[in-house]
Amino acid sequence: MAVKRYQLIIRRTVFITRAGIQGPLGFGVVHLLVDTGSEFSFVGWEVLEGVGYDPGAQKQRCEFLSITGTAFVPVVSVQQLSCLGQTVKHFPLLSFTPAFGPLVDGILGMDFLHRFPFKIDTYRGVIEAHGGRGSREST
Repeated sequence: MAVKRYQLIIRRTVFITRAGIQGPLGFGVVHLLVDTGSEFSFVGWEVLEGVGYDPGAQKQRCEFLSITGTAFVPVVSVQQLSCLGQTVKHFPLLSFTPAFGPLVDGILGMDFLHRFPFKIDTYRGVIEAHGGRGSREST
């Protein structure tokens, strides 16, 4: 079984990775905080608008608890989310602008991470993807 290693960007005590979002207007590259404590993945409104989505026009909403309280936010099914050598088509991203500053555009949560056999090495700041490159449809 092939193992591919991805070096994470380390800022203080958090890990950040790059991801790509495909939308109607093209492909955008974002920086996502890797968060195994987050059930959902999300990016800011401006990111989704930049690849051709209108978060405000989405009918589906999701309730989640953030550090600032409960939020009801739009859910946008993006054409694909590619990260750590893996791609998920029709991936549901929550549209919520995190207050992390200019280095982070959103969160990569367990809704993406649980789909693939990843191993996170917190000492080296590396994520290993076991089994090679993959592509999945969102369910």
